[in-house]
Amino acid sequence: MDLYNILNNNLDLLDEFCEILESSITKKVGYKPLVHYTRTESCLYFFFENSSILQIMPDKEYQYTFANVPQFQSEINDTIKSISKKVNRNIKIDIILSEKKESD
Repeated sequence: MDLYNILNNNLDLLDEFCEILESSITKKVGYKPLVHYTRTESCLYFFFENSSILQIMPDKEYQYTFANVPQFQSEINDTIKSISKKVNRNIKIDIILSEKKESD
């Protein structure tokens, strides 16, 4: 899955990714941290209290790069899995709905 293009082209999903990541980190640190992102032409950067924690790039081989906070790698992986499941589910729903429309 090309998570970079999916998130970069759907700002609602990108915001949801941040919310899930923030929620996961909150459980670990015990307070609600500031998690935000910056978009560039070649990368999505995610920050935890102004420290870079994740870069998502369009390069399929090196799509994810963790930075500076290895203690949150599990939370980041869980967030990626959660969004990936949602995207895959939405794709399947769209396929089913389009097949249903074609058969009607």
